Amino acid sequence: MLALAALGVLLAVVGNRLLSGQNLSPPGIALLIAGAAAFLGSVWAAFRTRPDSQAEPVLPPENDDPLLPAWNEDRTAAVLAVIVLGFAAYLLNGNNHFTGEGVVSWAAAILLFLAVFWDRRPAPASHPEGDPCAGEGRTAPVLPFALGSVAFLLVLALAGFFRFYHLDTVPLEMNSDHVEKLLDIRRVLHGQFDVFFVGNGGREPMQFYAAAGLIRFLGFDYSFLTLKIVTATAGLLVIPATYLLVKEALESRFLALLAASFLAVSHWAIAITRIGLRFAFAPLFSALTLLFLFRALRHNRRNDFLVCGLLAGLGMYTYQSVRFLPLALLACVGLRLAITIVQRSGKDAARLLVNSGLMAGVFGLVYIPMARVWVQFSDQYWGRLLTRSTGAEQQVYAPVQTLLGNVKNLSLMFNWTFDEVWVYNLAGSPAMDYIMGALLILGLGLIVLRCITRRDPNSAYFVLAFGILLAPSALALAFPRENPSFSRSSAAIPFALALVALPLDFLVKQTQRVFPRAFAAGAAALALGLLLAVVSWNNYHWYFDDYATQYVRSSPNHTEIAAAIEDFADQGRSSYDAYIMAWPNWLDHRAVAIQLGDLNWNNLLPTIEEAEQHGDSQRDRLYVLNPADKESLAWLSQHFPAGTAQTHSSATGHDFVTYLAPGTHQPQTPP
Repeated sequence: MLALAALGVLLAVVGNRLLSGQNLSPPGIALLIAGAAAFLGSVWAAFRTRPDSQAEPVLPPENDDPLLPAWNEDRTAAVLAVIVLGFAAYLLNGNNHFTGEGVVSWAAAILLFLAVFWDRRPAPASHPEGDPCAGEGRTAPVLPFALGSVAFLLVLALAGFFRFYHLDTVPLEMNSDHVEKLLDIRRVLHGQFDVFFVGNGGREPMQFYAAAGLIRFLGFDYSFLTLKIVTATAGLLVIPATYLLVKEALESRFLALLAASFLAVSHWAIAITRIGLRFAFAPLFSALTLLFLFRALRHNRRNDFLVCGLLAGLGMYTYQSVRFLPLALLACVGLRLAITIVQRSGKDAARLLVNSGLMAGVFGLVYIPMARVWVQFSDQYWGRLLTRSTGAEQQVYAPVQTLLGNVKNLSLMFNWTFDEVWVYNLAGSPAMDYIMGALLILGLGLIVLRCITRRDPNSAYFVLAFGILLAPSALALAFPRENPSFSRSSAAIPFALALVALPLDFLVKQTQRVFPRAFAAGAAALALGLLLAVVSWNNYHWYFDDYATQYVRSSPNHTEIAAAIEDFADQGRSSYDAYIMAWPNWLDHRAVAIQLGDLNWNNLLPTIEEAEQHGDSQRDRLYVLNPADKESLAWLSQHFPAGTAQTHSSATGHDFVTYLAPGTHQPQTPP
C-alpha cells in the first residue's frame, strides 16, 4: 500500500505539472487520473482493513454538564440588563456611526452575557491525539512535543519572511482601492466612526480601525505600507490559527504542522495577505471561528460555543465573504444534531440546542451595530453581494446553467482556472502551484473516503465548511467572469492547505507502519524537507519575481510622479504649484498626494484650459502629462512658450512628461 500510495502521489504531481499553464495535455490528464486512482485505492484499502473502522459516526461520550448555570435572581437581573444594554447599543449606534455611549453599552452587553453563561469549572482533559486520516485509529504523535514546537516556530519564521520581506516595495504602488481606504482611515482619525464604510461598494471596518490605531498610537504614516503591515500581520496570525484548527479538526499535530508549512509559502495566501486590502482577515476569522466550532461539536461544552459565536460576530466586521461563515456554523451544527438524535438520548441533543442558542445569542449581540446598518442602509450593506449575484446591476442569463458553470470553474481554480484580477494574481495562474494543486486533489479524495469508510463526523464537518466558504465566488451569477475569485474564496484558504497536507500525512503514517520508527522519521524529514524547499522556491519565484514584475507594469507609477513633484518643490518651489493633467485610465491623483505626504494636495486639472488662469502667475509651475496627451502639451507650449518639456523614463514602463513653466520663484503658501 505504501508503494502504491507513493507512486500515486508522484504520478499526480507529474501529471499536474504537464497540465500547467492550461496546457491540455492528454498524457498529463492520464497521469493525474492514474495517480489519483492509485493513491485513493491505497487509502481505501488502508481504511477498510483497519479493525477499528466504524459503521456509524463516532461521537465523544456525553458530558454531564448542566444545560445552564444554576439560576438565581442575580442571573435573571443580569439577563434583563443584557437585553436593555443590547437595545441601547442598537439605538445609540444608529445612522451608521459608533458613539461613545453606544460602544460602552454594546461592550457591556457582550461581556455581561458571557459572564452570565460562562462555565467557570475547569475543562476536562482532552482525549488522546489520534490519526483519523492515516487509517490507524489512535496512535502516538509523530513528533515529540518539544521537537514539534521548534518545528512550528521555524514554520512561523518562514511565514514571517514570506509576508514581510520587501513589504515596502512588493507590491509597489497603490491603486484607487487603497486610496479610498486611507481616506476612510483619515476620517476615522478625524472623528467619523462609521460602522460600515458605504463608499467604494461598501466595506467592513476592522482593517480601517486597526490601521488608524497604528497611525494614532504608534506614529505610522498615512501610507500604502501601513495598510500592508496590518494585513500582513493578520496573514501571519493565520498560521497558528490554522495549526490549531487542523489539530482540533483532524486530531494530528503532525498534519497541522504540515498544513501550516504549506500555508506559510502558498502564493495564494501570500498575495492576499500582502496587498493591503481586507481579504487577509477572512482566512484568519474563518480559522479561529471554526477552531472553536470543532471544539464545540466534539465536546458540546458551553464555553466553546460562546467563543465561537463571539469570533463569528467579530468576523462580520472584516470582509464580505465572511458573511457566509454563519451558514457554515449552521450547517455543521445541523449535521451534528442529526447524528446526535440518531445515536443518542435527547439529553445530549438538548444540550447541543441550548449551547447553539447561546452561540447565536453572543453572535447577535456582537452583530448589533452592523444589524442597525442592515436595517437603515440595506442597499449599501448588501449592494456588492446583490450586484454580483442578482440582476440588480446586470441581467442574469440562465442562472442555473451559470451557477453550474461557476461551480465547475471554482472547482478547477486550484489547478486550471484562474482569477483575472491582476492586483493579487499572476495572469493565467491557478490558486496553487502544480505540486500543491495535485496534493489537494488527493487530499480531497482522502477526506471524502474518510467520511464514507470511517464515518468520522469531523471530516464531514470539514468538507461541509470548506464547500460553504468557497460559495461566495460561485455566486457571481451576474458577472461569471469574476469567478473564480481568489479574494471572495479566501476564507477557505486554511481548509484548502489542510487538504494539501493530508496525502503526505498519510504517506508518513504508512511509512511508520512498514519501517522502523527512527528510519521512517529520518526518511520523512528528508523527503518533506526537500518537497517544502521546492514548493517554497516555486512560490517565491511566483510572487517576488513574476507577480512583482507584472504588478509594477500594470499599476500606475504614482511613486515616480510624486518624486518628480518633490524634486520640483525641493528647488525652492511649492508642490502646490505642480499640477496633473487628467487622462483616461491613467492614475489617481489622490495616490500622488498620499505619496507626497499631503492629503490636502488636490491639483488635478480636468481640462488643460483650466491652466489658463495660471498665465499671470509669478511662480514656477510644473504640469505632469500622459505622453499620449499631445494636445495638452501643445497648448502649454503655445501659452507658456518659455517653458520646457521633459520626458521621464520610467523604471516600470510608464513614462510621463513634465512641462516646467517659469515664474519669479515666489512659492505659494499651502492652504
